[in-house]
This record gives sequence, C-alpha cells and structure tokens, in this order.
Amino acid sequence: MLQTFTVKAAFNGQRLTDVLARQESMSASLRKQIRLHGRATADGLLLRLIDRVSTGQVIEIDDGEPTVVAAASHSLQVLFEDDWYLAVNKPPGMVTHPTVHDHLPSVLDETGRALRAVGRLDKDTSGVILLAKHAHAHHAAVSHPLRKLYIGLCHGLFQTKRVTVEGPIRRSNQQYLRRVVHPDGKAARTRILRLAEDKTANVSLAAFRLDSGRTHQIRVHALYNGNPLLGDWLYGLNELEDIYPGKGLVTASRAAEAALLYSAAQLRLDDRMQRQALHALTLSFIHPADGRRVRITAPPPDDFRRFIISSFETGLSETCIDVGDQLGLEGV
Repeated sequence: MLQTFTVKAAFNGQRLTDVLARQESMSASLRKQIRLHGRATADGLLLRLIDRVSTGQVIEIDDGEPTVVAAASHSLQVLFEDDWYLAVNKPPGMVTHPTVHDHLPSVLDETGRALRAVGRLDKDTSGVILLAKHAHAHHAAVSHPLRKLYIGLCHGLFQTKRVTVEGPIRRSNQQYLRRVVHPDGKAARTRILRLAEDKTANVSLAAFRLDSGRTHQIRVHALYNGNPLLGDWLYGLNELEDIYPGKGLVTASRAAEAALLYSAAQLRLDDRMQRQALHALTLSFIHPADGRRVRITAPPPDDFRRFIISSFETGLSETCIDVGDQLGLEGV
C-alpha cells in the first residue's frame, strides 16, 4: 500500500510514528510492518519512524504489502470502489467468508480472498457489505463504527411508529448458533421505525438501526419485540408456537399478543420469502484518505421488491426517503 499525506500543524515536531498513529490512525502492527518491511520518505529522503517531522511536510508511506486488486470478473453488483475499498451488494444465500460448512462461493471467493471484510452479513441477509483492500483501510474502517441501516419485513404490527428495543444478548446454552436476550448478555439496543403496514395480512415493513453490533441482533430483537422477521428459520414464527411470558424469547409485555401470530396465514407469508426478510440498505463511513463521509446504498433484491410492491401502497423509493434522518442517522 502506498499512501501520501501532509503533516498537520497540530503534529509539528512530533515523531513520525506518533503522527502515523494519531493523525493517520495507523495501527501498531501496521507501523511495525512499515518499520520492518516498508519505508517512509519525505522530499525523496528516507525517514525513520523515530524521526521528527514538520508542518506541511509531505510524507509518502509504503508498508511493503502488495496492492490487492479485486477480481476483474465476478457476479456481485459493485456499489462503490476506489484504491481503498470495494462495496458490493450481497445476494441472499451467500456467506461473507469461506467456511467448511458452505461449499458455494462466498463474497470473498467472488471478489478476491486477499480482501478483508469490514463486518459481515448473515448468509440469508442481503445488502451492502464493505471490503478493505489493505490492512490500514480495514483498521481505519473498524476504528470508526460504520453507520448501517437495514429494512425488514416483520410479522404483526408494531405498537408505535418508533420502537427502541433494549435487551442484553448472549449465546444460548441450548444451541451454539443461537443468541438470546439474557441479563448476563452484552448490552444491545436496536432502534426500529415502522415504514408501512398491511393490517389485513398482519405484516409490517420496518427500518432498523443498531446502536450496538451483537451477532444476530436485529433478528433476536425483532423476535423479542414480538415481531419476528418473515422467513427466519432460527428466530422466526415457529418460536411463537409454544410461547408464554416466562419463556424469555419475547418480552413479557408482548408475549400474549405475539402468541396469536402463530397461524396458517402467517406461515404462508414465510413460504413466500423463503429466507429471513432482512436487507442491509445503506452503509456510511468516514473515508481515511480525505475525511469525507461516503454513503452507499444497495437496492433490495427481487424477492424483497416483489413482496413490498404486492403488500404495501408505498414503493421502495418512497419508503427509503429520509429514513436515516427519522432514526437519527443524520442522513445515512
């Protein structure tokens, strides 16, 4: 990776290693790699990381890592690409990383194994996923939380237009893959905005913002609120077949109402989706190269579009307008 930057006045007279850490947000491991395998120059002269630099100096860094080039041909829709990042629209049914359990191509198989995924999406969740092309790009992205907005189709109607679900999440004692709301879990909060509802079919379209990043958080909290996602095999409608207030899967205040959702009509909605109805709609992040906020939007796949068009009066383009602002995302 080659990177060029100008030393800011606030870092005048500081050691280069400190400028790399504080101004450029480079990790300790990357600075070590530069020291051992790369080089730093200013005006054509080599610099040591312990050398002091001055305001206005233009520093060129080569970390010695080969430049990663995304695969020239792959099946994924490219949403954004530059020398630092590649963002693609992941279809449902594809895992982010290669695993021993899935023999179908993963996102990284398609785009290039040397890329680094910044976060991940569940196999059956569609939407935008960000890939870093080098170590510094990855470190910079994970050091500043990504802003993400999801949309989902849920069983039942929400009690209010805006709902905040708070419930600590931990791994289940009964099933390794499963997560549950439990007092001993890690703090988790999900903000939900109802976008549309079909009272006849008893189904809602909602937007989700995560204030934390726990595994399966939206799916767990949607169930906990008594509005499981359509088609969710792990946290879906089947969990409501034998629900009762003390079971813990649904918050006590919503358990009785949620129990009524388990019906043949609602099960038919699951059959229409054939996967958890969750889509990562938008993602934004601060670009480390110039400090600008990059916003990326992933069009929902056909199964999502067909369901919305057939079930709600509003179109996708309308439902997504200002959703970020309404959830306090400042236009994400």
